[in-house]
Parts: sequence; structure tokens; C-alpha cells
Amino acid sequence: MGFRFARPVLLASLLLAGGTPAMAAQLSVGLTGGVNFSKIDNDDLDATTTTGGVFGGYVNIGFGSNLSIEGQVLYTQKGAETNDGDLQQGYMQVPALLKFHFGSGEGTRLYVFGGPALNWQWDCTISVDDTEVDCEDVAANPEDATFSGMLGLGIQFGRFGVEGRYETGFSDSIENIDSKDGTFSLLARLALLGSR
Repeated sequence: MGFRFARPVLLASLLLAGGTPAMAAQLSVGLTGGVNFSKIDNDDLDATTTTGGVFGGYVNIGFGSNLSIEGQVLYTQKGAETNDGDLQQGYMQVPALLKFHFGSGEGTRLYVFGGPALNWQWDCTISVDDTEVDCEDVAANPEDATFSGMLGLGIQFGRFGVEGRYETGFSDSIENIDSKDGTFSLLARLALLGSR
């Protein structure tokens, strides 16, 4: 009776012990950062592209050699330049991305990805000449949370990678203004654990 009970426990332990290296190899944790080129789509604003930074970290979980999901936590700067002043917006952003990797192994690999992102506005300022004011001081109230989607492609060289992505806003970033943003980003990434 004791052996019958111990056998499945022993089998489960062996499977877990044998699977641990394989599961660990599927997990990657790293840092990413780069530059944003963003613009607000609004005919009345006559906006042009502005440049900002983006940086943060990621956790990637692989399912086999070609498919993975990745969560990121980023600080990202968006906005626009207009004739009336420059708008700068800072967001805490959490993308959830589905990635498809081409090829196999841990060498040079291409990948494509896409998914939604939640954005919480951290700060918002408007600069006119040499004067910078908070958006709320000029009744341009920023939305606390916005929703967007992104598509992109990248290349991984072992632990190091570079990627380009385009993000489009699904909701307005400023209250009562048609202010959906579009952002093109170039990023570098470094895996601290794993190789994705």
C-alpha cells in the first residue's frame, strides 16, 4: 500500500526535476530601451513629430522554439510639436505581446510581434517659447489611462537584440480632444536571464 502511494509521488518528483532545466530555458528576463518618434493625429493641431525616450524591462516566456509571450513595463515619452507649443507626455506602459520567432537555436533569429498595451499618463507638459506649464493649468486635462496596440519586428543576436515597432492609440490622450497618437520606436534589448 505504501509503495502504491509513493510511486506516483516519486514519478511526479522525477518529472519536475527533469523538467526544471527545460522550463528555466524558456524564461528570459531583460532590459530594453530606445527612442520614440511620436505624433498626435488631429487636423486642428497641425502637429508634427516629436522625439522622446523609452526604457524599462521585460519578461519573456517561450512555448517551444518559435512562440513566446512577453510582458513589459516601460516609461515612454510621447507628444507632438505644434505651432501653438510643444506637447510632452510621459506614460507608464504595460504591453502584452505575442511573438513568433523564425529559425531555431540561440543564434541570430528574426521575430515578429503584436499585442495591446495599457498606458497610465505620468506627466504632461506644454512648452511655449521658453515657458513650460502643466497640461492641467491650461485646461488640457490628460486622460489617466489609455489603450493602444502595437506591431513590430526584430532580430536577436544571442542575448542582444534590436527591434522596431509601431504603436497606434485606440483612445484619446487628452480629454475632449481628438488626440490619438501614433508612435514609431527603435529599441535595443539585452537579456539578463535566458536568450530572448
